Amino acid sequence: MSLNLYNLHFIMLIGLPGSGKSTYVKKLTDSLITYDVHSSDAIRGELYGDENCQDNPSIIFEEMFKRTVNSLNNKRNVIYDATNINRKKRIELLTNLNKEVKNKFDKIAVVVYADLETCKLRNSLRERKVPNQVIDRMIMNFELPVKGEGWDGISIEYTTTPKYNYATAVNEIVGPEPHVNHWHNLDIDLHMYCALDYFEVKYEAHAYPEYLRYAILFHDLGKKFCKTFINKKGEQTEEAHYYQHANVGAYFALDVNFDDFQGYNIDGTVTTKFTDEEKYNMAVLINYHMRPLEAWKDSKKSMNKDKKILGDEMFNYLEIVHDCDETSEMDNEWVATFLGTHLPDTYRKYGLNWHKYTNPLKEIDFSYD
Repeated sequence: MSLNLYNLHFIMLIGLPGSGKSTYVKKLTDSLITYDVHSSDAIRGELYGDENCQDNPSIIFEEMFKRTVNSLNNKRNVIYDATNINRKKRIELLTNLNKEVKNKFDKIAVVVYADLETCKLRNSLRERKVPNQVIDRMIMNFELPVKGEGWDGISIEYTTTPKYNYATAVNEIVGPEPHVNHWHNLDIDLHMYCALDYFEVKYEAHAYPEYLRYAILFHDLGKKFCKTFINKKGEQTEEAHYYQHANVGAYFALDVNFDDFQGYNIDGTVTTKFTDEEKYNMAVLINYHMRPLEAWKDSKKSMNKDKKILGDEMFNYLEIVHDCDETSEMDNEWVATFLGTHLPDTYRKYGLNWHKYTNPLKEIDFSYD
């Protein structure tokens, strides 16, 4: 991330415990630019004598806000260090800063990323430990920043190297996991492949950027992690639920490695580049892909709000992701053709579960009652 040395900066760090935020703070503070670092953990220690104290979070963040405003009004650059994973709270903070700060300042969001296993390992080695179940809840609530929130710049700083190859990520992260859900007859991995197949034919995929293709392929990467047979009321159910899987899927998608990528440009020529910006756009679409189903169907206001935040192009691509997600598996003829034509030669190279698909038309229940 490059910064203009002559501008006033507000840098918000966004990341799970153990992602490497403290190390990144040191990297920034060792640079040519000086910063006031305002940390929620440090303020907890200062006010309560214990950084582990979780009492009165509103007081902690009110104090953090006051200090941030004071620094910016005195033309001092700020690093705002907390997990900051909630989009609504980020927007509220930026709105209030714009009201209270008299100086013009650049607003930069920095996602500090490490894979979940590394976050938990680093956390276990720290004096101040966050319970693993709390980290799991955080990843399920993790929302990537988008410029429409009010940012002048967004970057992702990796403290671990993405480990899943783009060509095998679905098999490695999810594999042949049964949906056990009345909306789906296909296993989770096959549903993603089927959605991709639908996009490639129905939408003529080469007319769109590659990141849209991979947003569709990876849209349900978080489902296996989120799978539960407990509903929102705390009741045991026979059907599986996948609450907040879009957030987890977006996080897991950042752990996909595109270093040896080969794909196609919009004009049909071969490309070996999948840029950081494309990967970010892919993850944002995954992060948002349940919004049409969960929010838009009941609220045009929510739909218009998402359109404003995402911008027209990303909003239109999100509609395509939703269509491929929802329509592909509800088209019985399409599913039968997909299973009969592509499955034996192309998909399920890892963790095979062939017996269910030897005769797709006979053995798969296509009812959607």
